[in-house]
Formats: sequence, C-alpha cells, structure tokens
Amino acid sequence: MHFISYLIGVIIHFSFNVVLLIVGIVTGLLASIILLVEKTNKAANKYLAALVLLSAGALFHNFLIESSIYKQHPGLYFLPVILSLGIGPLLYLYVTRLINVRKIERVWLHLLPMLTQFILYFICFLQNEDTKYTIYATIFEPYAKPIQNIAVYISVAIYIYLSFKEINAYKLKLNSFYSNNFKVALSWLQRLLYVFMFYYLLLIFFIILSNAFHFSEYYFPSDFVRCIIIFIIAFFAVRQNSLIEMQHNIKSVEEDDEVMPEKITDPETANLFVQTDIAASVEVFIPAKPQEINTDLLQKIIDLTEAEVLYLNEELTVADLANKLGYSTKTISRTINSGLQKSFSLFINEYRVKLFQEKRASGKFNHLSIMGLAYDCGFNSKSTFNRVYKEITGASPKEQKSAID
Repeated sequence: MHFISYLIGVIIHFSFNVVLLIVGIVTGLLASIILLVEKTNKAANKYLAALVLLSAGALFHNFLIESSIYKQHPGLYFLPVILSLGIGPLLYLYVTRLINVRKIERVWLHLLPMLTQFILYFICFLQNEDTKYTIYATIFEPYAKPIQNIAVYISVAIYIYLSFKEINAYKLKLNSFYSNNFKVALSWLQRLLYVFMFYYLLLIFFIILSNAFHFSEYYFPSDFVRCIIIFIIAFFAVRQNSLIEMQHNIKSVEEDDEVMPEKITDPETANLFVQTDIAASVEVFIPAKPQEINTDLLQKIIDLTEAEVLYLNEELTVADLANKLGYSTKTISRTINSGLQKSFSLFINEYRVKLFQEKRASGKFNHLSIMGLAYDCGFNSKSTFNRVYKEITGASPKEQKSAID
C-alpha cells in the first residue's frame, strides 16, 4: 500500500525511451511467465525466469527515472528493484541445472549476495525522505555505488567463467555418448555468453572513458542492452529441446561398474537388462577391469559399426552399440576412448567423413550439394559437419574441393 499510494496521481512524462522501457518491462514479465509454465527443462527455466524478472526490475528502475516519477516522489528512492548481484549467479544456476540431472546443492549460497543487496535497499527504502537523501549523498553515491559496481563486475566475470567451464565439460561428455550432438550441444547459449562477456567488457571500458573525459556513463544504455541479451537467452531457452534424456544418458555413462555390469552373456537376459535396467543379481556377469583394454570387445565394436553401417544413423549413440553388444554404455564408451584414443563421436564421424570423401571422389553424387551429401553420410547439421570435417581433415569441404578442382 505504501508503494501504491505513491503512484496515485503520478504524471508520467512520455518519451521514446519511456515507451521503449515499458515495452521492455512488459516483454520481461511475459517472458518470465512463459518460462515458468514451459514444461521443457522446467527445473532450469525457473532460474532463468528469475533472471528475466531481475532484468525487468532494472528496466523499471530506469523507467522511474526517465518518466520523472522519482522526481515527483523522492520517497520511492532505494526501491529494491536493482538486484545486480544476482545476474551472474542466476545465469550460472540456469546453465548448471540445464545440463545436470541432479539438483544443485546450497543454491542459497550463490544467491546470498543478491539477498543481502535486497535487504540493504529495502531498509533504506523504509526510511523517511530526509534520511534517504543523507544516505544517498554521504554513503551510497561516493562509496556504496562504486563498491557495488565492482562487486557486480567481479561476480559476473566469475560466474560467466564457471558457466563456460560447465558447458565445456558437458560437451566433452556429449562426445562420449552422441555421434551428432547438434540438438543438445547448447552452442546458442555459449555464443550468447560470449556476447554477455563482451557487453560487460565494453561497459567497463565505457565507464573508464567517462571518468577520464568527464561525461556521463548513462550515455551507454547498460541496463537496457543487458536486458535485451537476457531476453534473447530466454527466447532461445523456450525453443531448446528437452535435455532430460541426455542428462540420464550421460549419467548412465558415468555409472560405476558395480551398478552397471560389465557383460551379460545370455542374450535373453541382456535384452531384459536393456529394457528394465535391472539385473544386478544375475550371476553371469564378468567383473569390470578398468585398467585393461578389452581388445576383443574393441574389435566387435569396429566390426559391428562397419558391417551394419551404423554411422549412417544420424541419431546414433553409444547406448545403441551397448544394446546391440550386451555391454554397459560405460564399458563401450571406455573401450573406445582407451582402445582407440578417441571419443565415440570422433570414432563415428571419421567413418562419415571417409564415406563423404569416397562418394565425392566417385563423381556419382555430383547432383547433390555438399550438405546434401553430408546428410547422406550421417551428419545432421551444417555446423556439426563443417566443424568435424575440418577437425579430421584439417581443411573445410569447400577448401578441399577448390584444391581438387
């Protein structure tokens, strides 16, 4: 009621910036609602929804300034809508929860600085106008604000680094399970993290310039640009395929052999095991030998892959090989990694690249485009094909074609 009473009779001074801010605030509120009701990746989206709401709060703060509402009602100063210390942690919590099946422990520790920031703002907000002015002039503007900004930059830098670290580790795990990981690789998120990082570097550079040449840092629309980036992240997050199956697949690869047996010798039992994921009590299993390379199994993997041309299946995973051979996914993945010194993804994609080169050299497929031929050889995206082809051959498909011609 205290806040609403201030808004009664308020005269909003409209301008282009004010309208833009209103659009941004409404967009943020709608985006957060969509994220909360979206069933795909629901556990992760709640952190992103909180981040979008936090960003909408920053736009609301700018709206109160641009529309002259703060000038009309100084009692609204220190309204706790600027919670910038939550930007980094919420972004990191979203990334971490998105790619891990397990719940994040001690979330409150990550959010403690933001909660502290909220409490301090709220305490100041409850003071009378004279006290607020004194706090602002003697404490906030000369000391607290610079310290807060530095803390935000450090926090964002740390959490963006941790987010990149999580995504890179996640991609390494994907390579041990998927032959094509385009749909779950989160390349869009990694690119937006780079944009986010560049934005903060640009912001710091602009602040340094403003102090050196004595012009206002508000010429750089920092809050608005940051919110646009976060809204774009929210847009792509809604479109992101479910990662639940991927999370469980990676978990199965990481399971210990005491939980996932080394070998099921009876075919019927093996089939039952694949369907039910239970058979720990069956006594026909051979104990795991983590330090040894099973050369017989390695040869079976190679023979099966070549005989059944498994690499033409663009959705091929290590679980498919495990199901066919009656071994655990961990065992198949480990055998390929140790025996061939390469990931499952590289193992399969080498077959695809070789087939692509053979078909191209034959001249029988000249009616197909480069990507048409790539799809025909088991790839499922242009970006994956170009990246894998260059990693394996050292040149892009177009560069090799030009050299041949």
